[in-house]
Amino acid sequence: MTLPPYPGSEDPDKADNQGGGTPPPDQPAQPPGPPPYGQPPGEQPSGQPPYGQQPYGQQPPYGQQPYGQQPPYGQQPYGQQPYGQQPYGAWQGANDAARGTSGVAIAAFVLALTCCLGIPAIICGIIGIKKTGPDRQKGRWMAVTGIVLGAIGTLITAAVIIGVVWVSQNVITPDNAEVGMCVDTDEDGDSISMVKTGCSDDHDAEIFAVYELTSAEAEEFDPDTSGGLCATRLDDQSLTTGGDYEPYTVYEDDDAEEGDVIVCLIQRTDGNALEEKLLD
Repeated sequence: MTLPPYPGSEDPDKADNQGGGTPPPDQPAQPPGPPPYGQPPGEQPSGQPPYGQQPYGQQPPYGQQPYGQQPPYGQQPYGQQPYGQQPYGAWQGANDAARGTSGVAIAAFVLALTCCLGIPAIICGIIGIKKTGPDRQKGRWMAVTGIVLGAIGTLITAAVIIGVVWVSQNVITPDNAEVGMCVDTDEDGDSISMVKTGCSDDHDAEIFAVYELTSAEAEEFDPDTSGGLCATRLDDQSLTTGGDYEPYTVYEDDDAEEGDVIVCLIQRTDGNALEEKLLD
């Protein structure tokens, strides 16, 4: 007996001979992919998925997203830093807590603020610059500041020392005055300052006597007539007889006491400078 054709089928032979079950729906076509090496096009090895797809139930390699799947929003793929963050271990500037502050740089800054320690500050500052910077310790600004302030402090200290030495060797006082010195004088009120100069250069006066007051001379001492005490100690009296030169005194205090030092000088009466040494 011949069965009638299955509805929708043109060929009676293609009808289901096992009771007329519903035929399976058509399968969607898979996109073609490159076949493995040595395999004819259009055929896939038995048990292997199409090209570009993972086998069923198998996870992609660690760190990779499945084919065609994007990472969740807000997450970065494995091995990449989140947006806006520095890579691990990279220098993050002066606030990087992983780096310490150079102790040598701190020492340079502290020494530079201390009087007369400019040279040690410069040395520590140079070492501090070598130890600080990107990927190194912090504190470079202190090292640089230590060098600058240390250099300035060293120059000031050197200038002060030179000034003290110059004053001690050239400023003449009753305590360091010596006979034969040629000096320039400067009157400031009742006080007179003396500066040592060369006798071959123009100078104001020449020292011809230095002595200490006796008790009697101290009792009778008068600043207005003190030149008379020096006049008697001038060896060459002819200098004063012509009226071209006159003696005068330099003393420490108007209230003279026994033992005070008196300095006797000779100068021109017209106020002009001396051009040569007067006394042998």
